[in-house]
Amino acid sequence: MTIAPDGVRPAALVTALHHADPTMRIVAARIVAAMKVSGVSGELVQALAREQDPRIGAEMLRALFLLDDPAAMAGAEAYLKQGHPEALLVYARMLATRSPAGFARELPAIATALGNRAIEWLLPSIRLAVERNPALRQQILLTALRATSAESWPHLMADVSLAGTDVDVIVKALESANADVREGTVWTLLAWRQGGLKLPDDVERAASQVIAQPGNVTWEQYGREVMARLIAKTGTTDWAAWLRAQPIEIVTRWGDPAAMRRVADALPSSERTVLRRILDSLDSGISRHQWVRAPSISDRPNPAEVRTPSMLWPGFLSSLMAASHCPIGGEWSIGGVKVKYGVSGRPENASIARGSLPDRCLDTLRVLGQIALADDRDGSRMVADEWIVLPRNSEFVRCTDGPLKGRLPRAAELRTEFEDFASGRRPLAPKVLQSVAPQYPESAQDTRTGGTVIVQGTLSSAGCISSAAIGRGVAAALDMAAIQAVTKWRFSPVQLDGQPQATEIAVMFSYNLH
Repeated sequence: MTIAPDGVRPAALVTALHHADPTMRIVAARIVAAMKVSGVSGELVQALAREQDPRIGAEMLRALFLLDDPAAMAGAEAYLKQGHPEALLVYARMLATRSPAGFARELPAIATALGNRAIEWLLPSIRLAVERNPALRQQILLTALRATSAESWPHLMADVSLAGTDVDVIVKALESANADVREGTVWTLLAWRQGGLKLPDDVERAASQVIAQPGNVTWEQYGREVMARLIAKTGTTDWAAWLRAQPIEIVTRWGDPAAMRRVADALPSSERTVLRRILDSLDSGISRHQWVRAPSISDRPNPAEVRTPSMLWPGFLSSLMAASHCPIGGEWSIGGVKVKYGVSGRPENASIARGSLPDRCLDTLRVLGQIALADDRDGSRMVADEWIVLPRNSEFVRCTDGPLKGRLPRAAELRTEFEDFASGRRPLAPKVLQSVAPQYPESAQDTRTGGTVIVQGTLSSAGCISSAAIGRGVAAALDMAAIQAVTKWRFSPVQLDGQPQATEIAVMFSYNLH
């Protein structure tokens, strides 16, 4: 069954864009963007000029960019001059999509305006611009390096390779005037080396060059000593006493415990013992087989993506299912829509796979497919196809309703690129209250298909999973089963300053045939 996008009535959207209820305004802006509703540019510019909420203003600005009406661009430029971070991120995304060269030119100014966390917030746009114009890769990465902070650099390092012009970027990072950037680079390279990656000779030489520093010994200096020791295979001063005096949390500042354990394995016995003892004391009580670091795009072995539907507004999914008479429930009932993307990165067509959903849910899937075809936020899909799956279980459907119903979501619940990094404080980690193992599809067992699936999800402030996507997949059947299982999990919500918060998590499932 093939799906084609339908139109919507502009008059109702114009009314909603000027509505007193902020939820109505943000929903209207999202629909205009998703459906590319013509004839509302002028009203959208007026609504944007009056908008006081930067989050809603960013949604309206994105809609203006997607409508691509030259007459409305003056209004967009006027709003950008207000300097709201959310709007600047939308502008950066638009440039990265349409003009990577323009993004490269504007990156220094945008980064300066965004401040200390700029590169962390801009990372999706940096990735997109580099993917669309690889010739600009070194220029963009070097610009980002000059603008980066200690907090943002590890996120950017995760996207740097050990080949081509990236080697020059790494060497420049090792020579940076920012001591934290140098320190982070050294320890990231150590973790890569001990993880089995071969470092280029230029990088090894630069990372092992010990810099004489006045005052106390730093982690950068120790890291460079370790790198020199590994390369030369010679012993140096025993650093065990120095390690014992270090704050516990700094040990994993530049890498997860697993990476640091690999580094520890290469140390002399006295230092290895101290570092392992520190790492053991950092055990948070969360099972390592359940919680893993979310992989980057480059870690994904297959080009297909699997995710749950996007929520256009509070209560969207339950309202859609009720209107189309798709019953909520069915513990292991799931179906989906397969969206095909063209070489331009834009959706071309979609087809329905009912799966184990009842026939009454076909209309629900049809609408989800229409939205997927129309929801071209940035045209940046770098996959051949995408599965949008609908788990019919009540835990998931109610979770997409819950905390958002009847009001505008708080920053922690309205998951935008900027708000994901709104707080640098350390939250109280969630605890698993209910875990459900995924089913092992018979089709996968028959073909002896197995492996590890990592599901990345949004843990709502109510402690349930409100969205999920495959971070690392194996096969569509196993990926869907993993998503279906994780939507049934329940947690104690993350606490920050005593208040429940939404956050991103990753859960790993292993499928093994014995």
